[in-house]
Amino acid sequence: MKRLLSLFLAACLALSLSGCLADYDTPKHAELSEQYDFYADSQSALSSGMAITPEQADEVFIVLVSCGMEAKVTNVTRKAGDDGHCQVSAGLYVYDVYYTDGVVDRVEYNGEELYPNPAPAPVEPAPTDDPAALETPATLEQTVDDAITAANAEKEDVSIYDAASVGESSDGSFVDIYLSGKDNLTSNMVRKGMLLQAADILESLQSRDDIGRVSLFWSFPLVDAYGNTSTETVMKATFYKDTIDKINFDNFDYNNIPVICDDFYQHAALNG
Repeated sequence: MKRLLSLFLAACLALSLSGCLADYDTPKHAELSEQYDFYADSQSALSSGMAITPEQADEVFIVLVSCGMEAKVTNVTRKAGDDGHCQVSAGLYVYDVYYTDGVVDRVEYNGEELYPNPAPAPVEPAPTDDPAALETPATLEQTVDDAITAANAEKEDVSIYDAASVGESSDGSFVDIYLSGKDNLTSNMVRKGMLLQAADILESLQSRDDIGRVSLFWSFPLVDAYGNTSTETVMKATFYKDTIDKINFDNFDYNNIPVICDDFYQHAALNG
């Protein structure tokens, strides 16, 4: 008798379990189970927590996955007095789900709408194969340093300042470039080396629209009649932007630097 009773109870339990499983066996059950290992637990939690059918729970699950859900639903809290709003916990995320008759109207996370109108993703700049488009424009300081290097000149100092600071008006900056003169066989060759450097530097700076004036200074060690050596400024040449723009460097003779510049000084030691 006891054995018959045990068999009867076991059969009832099996029928009960099969009935429960059948309740959640929806048309999309097999497909979703294969794609997501957290589907079955999530479907059950959504159906019971939101008081909706398993079929409706499937649709809610699909929406939540489209919003980025990657873990099973562990808790569903319905907002008191608001039958159309619940909070769905999945992993570290809590989604606010708004629904009507089992159909999702809106999903939010931290106040940001994820469904049906998610915020647009940031637009990435279109890739380009043009190296120039990827380069950051050189600063005036960088351009001046590059010009000095290209002219094979030895920089002592560079000063860049506003024209207003010296009582002049100009749309561009004033650039003072201090260089060390290079020794050579004769004073005339030293002089020509400085003029050549001036032409090369001006050519490199001609394209800069943010320059108002360029002044070049060369220092050189001189020996007086008593044999004492002192470093002095032996040449200075100043060019305003209008003058620089007039130069056609394809045909320009650097020996004409003293002729075309706006101000020129040369120490008597270079006259030889």
